[in-house]
Amino acid sequence: SIKSKHNLEKDSQFEKLKAYKNLRRHVPAKLLPLGTNQTAQRRKEMFVSLKPCKAQEKAKVRPSSKNVSRILKELNLLWFISMSDTSVNGCCFLVFWTDVISLSLTAVMVSGRYVIVQNGCIPPQPILMEHCCLMVGGNDWDIHVKCRPHFNQRKKSKKWRNIKEVYPDAKVETKHNDIRLTLPVLRQSLEVAAFGIPGKDDQKRMQMAIFGKEPTKACNWDIRVYLIDDSEMAFKQICKKVENEEMKFLTTLSSLFVSNSEKDISIEVTAVASGWHIIGDYKKGIASRSAWNSQENTTDFPRCDFCVSHDDIKERQFFCKMRATHENDSAGNEIVAFFQQKSDAKINNPTEKKFKNTPKMNCSKG
Repeated sequence: SIKSKHNLEKDSQFEKLKAYKNLRRHVPAKLLPLGTNQTAQRRKEMFVSLKPCKAQEKAKVRPSSKNVSRILKELNLLWFISMSDTSVNGCCFLVFWTDVISLSLTAVMVSGRYVIVQNGCIPPQPILMEHCCLMVGGNDWDIHVKCRPHFNQRKKSKKWRNIKEVYPDAKVETKHNDIRLTLPVLRQSLEVAAFGIPGKDDQKRMQMAIFGKEPTKACNWDIRVYLIDDSEMAFKQICKKVENEEMKFLTTLSSLFVSNSEKDISIEVTAVASGWHIIGDYKKGIASRSAWNSQENTTDFPRCDFCVSHDDIKERQFFCKMRATHENDSAGNEIVAFFQQKSDAKINNPTEKKFKNTPKMNCSKG
C-alpha cells in the first residue's frame, strides 16, 4: 500500500509537470510567471497602447479626439483580449493578445496666414479669418487659432502656439466660413492661422479652378486644373501665379467637398467636341494627402494638366466638360474656347518721309 501510494504521488507530479510544459508552449516568451498578487496588480495596470493607422498615416489626416471610444466603434476596430489564469506549482500565468489600431492626432492648416502689425498701445481691429472647414450639423471639427512672431524673411519663424497661451484675453468666434479674432494690445507683430483636426466623417471645402493659355489653331492646347481651398485668399494667390505663366481663367469656380479618406480625387475630361481629342489619359488623380495639406497663402496647390490636340482644322470652337469627384461628392464645369488663326508674320507700316517747305496743293474749285 505504501508503494502504491508513492506511485500515485509520483504520477500526480508527472501529470503536473506535463501540464506545466504544455502551458509553457502557449505562453509568449516575454511573459514571466506572476504571483497571485502580481496578477491582480497587472490587471489593474494593463492598458492598450495605440499604434498609427496605416491609412491615416498615408493621408496625413487625423480624426477628432473628442470621443475616442466612438471613433474606435465607427472604424470597426476589432479588439480582443483573452486572459487565462492557470496555477502551476504556486505560480500564475497571465496570457493575453491584443490587436488594436491607434489614432495619431495631427492638426492641418485650414486658413491662410494673416499678419497683424503691432500698433503701440492700441489694440488691433478684429479680423475675419476665412477657413475651409465644412461646418455642417454634427461635424467633429476641432478648430484652434495659433500664432507665432512675425519676422522678415531672413529670420527663422518660431513654432506655432495656441493664441490663448500667448494672449489669454484673446477672443475667438468660429463661424461657418470664417473665424472672428479679437486681440488685446500686442507685444509684437504676429502671424496667425487656424488649425483643425477633422473627424472621420468631416470634409474640407475646396474649389476646382481651370486655367489655360490662348488656344491657337492647329496647335496643341494645355488645360491646367487646380484644386484650391475655398477662400478668396487662395484664389488670389493662384491667379497671381498663373499670370506669370501667361494663363487666364477659363470658366467659373466649382465647389468640391473633400472627405477625410485616403482615396484619391479624380479629375476627368468628358464630352470632348468632334475635331479634338485629349493626348494621354482622360482621367487623372490628385492625392487626398496633397489636397488636405495645401495652404491658402502658397501657390503650390495640387493640379492636373491635360493636353488638347486639334485634329480637324476646319473646327475652331472647342467644347468639353470637366468633373472632379471624391467619395460621394462631385463638381462639374464646362469649357468653351475658340481656336484662333496663328499669325507669325508681322506687318510693318512703312515710314513716310517728311519734307520741309513742301507746297500744299489747292484742290478746291475756283
